[in-house]
Amino acid sequence: MTQSQITGEKSRGPLIIFASALALRILNMMGSFSNPLFYTQALDENYYIGLGRSIASGYMLGEPGLFYMDPLYGYFVGALFFIFGADMLPVRLLQIVLDSASAAMCFTLGGRFGGKQAGYIAGTLYAIYGPVLFFSLLILKTTLSITLCLLFTLFLIKAMEPSRKWIFLWIGALGGLMMFTRGNLLLISLGAVALIPFIANQPKQIYLRNIALFIAGLVAVLSIGGARSYVAAGEFAILPSQGGRLLYLSQNPENTSGRLAPPSFSRSGPETLESDFHKEAERRLGRKLNAKDVSSFWTEQTIKFYRENPTMLPVILWRKLTGAVMDFELPDNQSYQLWSQFSPLMGLPFPTFAFIFALGAPGLVIAARRERAALIAILPVAATFATMLVFYPSSRFRMEAIPFFCVGAGFFAAQLMELWRSGKKPLVAISIVSCSALFIASKLVQPGPPHGDEETSLTKAYINVGDFNKAWETASAAAVKYPTQSQFRRLMGLTALSAGDAGMAITQTTIALNMEPDSPETLHNLGLAYLMKGNAPQAIIHLEKAARIYSGPMSQMALGRAYEANGEPEKAAASYRNFITSAKPGDPMIKKAEERLGIIVGAIR
Repeated sequence: MTQSQITGEKSRGPLIIFASALALRILNMMGSFSNPLFYTQALDENYYIGLGRSIASGYMLGEPGLFYMDPLYGYFVGALFFIFGADMLPVRLLQIVLDSASAAMCFTLGGRFGGKQAGYIAGTLYAIYGPVLFFSLLILKTTLSITLCLLFTLFLIKAMEPSRKWIFLWIGALGGLMMFTRGNLLLISLGAVALIPFIANQPKQIYLRNIALFIAGLVAVLSIGGARSYVAAGEFAILPSQGGRLLYLSQNPENTSGRLAPPSFSRSGPETLESDFHKEAERRLGRKLNAKDVSSFWTEQTIKFYRENPTMLPVILWRKLTGAVMDFELPDNQSYQLWSQFSPLMGLPFPTFAFIFALGAPGLVIAARRERAALIAILPVAATFATMLVFYPSSRFRMEAIPFFCVGAGFFAAQLMELWRSGKKPLVAISIVSCSALFIASKLVQPGPPHGDEETSLTKAYINVGDFNKAWETASAAAVKYPTQSQFRRLMGLTALSAGDAGMAITQTTIALNMEPDSPETLHNLGLAYLMKGNAPQAIIHLEKAARIYSGPMSQMALGRAYEANGEPEKAAASYRNFITSAKPGDPMIKKAEERLGIIVGAIR
């Protein structure tokens, strides 16, 4: 093969993988148009949509105080909302393009370590891996984070070549962007600093210069986030304020599973979790706390748990490790398994995690033994698994490792074929047996019994698209399956409320309230049902109680409506003002509240 042919193959290969991955992802999105879950965002998605709307509206700080979650994705969404409006389609389309580019970068990395054949296998594996197709359609930071990790790795490997002085400055800046996408990726930057002299074998003077440039780029980006925190909260901080809570969620006296599970004093959802953990910390300490103090408190509580129960540390770590390598995709926002039931493409028998892990893990190790630069590709895997061992395992947390396992799998498969052609069949057999052991180990780990999360998500999705019959069927079946959980009676009530049946909504929501008397969501829904029924006094009783437990913006909006219906314009006006001041900038309900407030004020005058 001539040099021009080699160059042509190097440029053609990534384009083939990119185009194939792009076509597959577009087909997957088109096949998801009939999926009710496609139109319903949950938990962290709602947080980032709210943050994006705030930024798109011109509130560049994003939110008051320290960021609760990693902020860069919120600015990514906000920029698209500013250009195209608050529409999810442009976000999904750009994520599809980014994820297709990630498949092409897998080809490039695989080819760098194992040749053209390894590149094609790596790129193809990533292109057809179901969970990455799934995450490219969610309003979550996962796709962006994967792309940044791959770019960082490729640039760092390129920087090992001579005469690449200033590239370290840009790599450091890229490391800062990675950290603002997912805080744990700081581990990759720290690992890179340690690996650069080992891999490049540079003179001390050049090494120190490159490290200085890298740190300068990193600090330059991180200082922007620190300055924003100082302006918004009066304190310099570069990490979000949820670290302590995340630690406690999977390792505490109520939960030794090593998996994500809110404690008894808290509800699910990022903002409700933040509020509940904040209130509980203040209750236990008997004083007011800021966000950093709350995070520190829950970190200390986690350490205290292990001090008092030292034998639980290895047990929980083992449970986290097995959860991290299991074939099953552990959900913590939306469920890949549930989406697959509605997606023709994601339901196909593509390779799962067990397959790419079984080939990818040994492939990366062998590649690193042959070439030190391959250690850079191990950094994201190490950072990802360290994160899951410290916090908890989930499909979303391990996604940054997936492209690098694909690269390792491509390298390993190409090496096996080369060994087979060389007549080293016993070595091939031993390798296959070793991979089979990893594959079986991953398959054997079980996810544990279901808790009704999928039924909850599906009911909400059916309500959101107006299919109230299916919503009722799903929630009522779950209420029988999980008789002690009040949420399904609440969802049955919400279904009836959405369908305009106030009487049935009151009946089912009252049952839910009897099961969980202090649930602000149930009290809120019951207040809305009484309001629909025309019983404003009863609506006010339940809505006021809900607001005393958790005074979110929507509680104030509902109270405004109830006070209006009850002929109390002054209270209604106060509630609408409270909603306007507490809602996130860019919330579409603000305009409606302002309209109602204007009518009330005009009538009073």
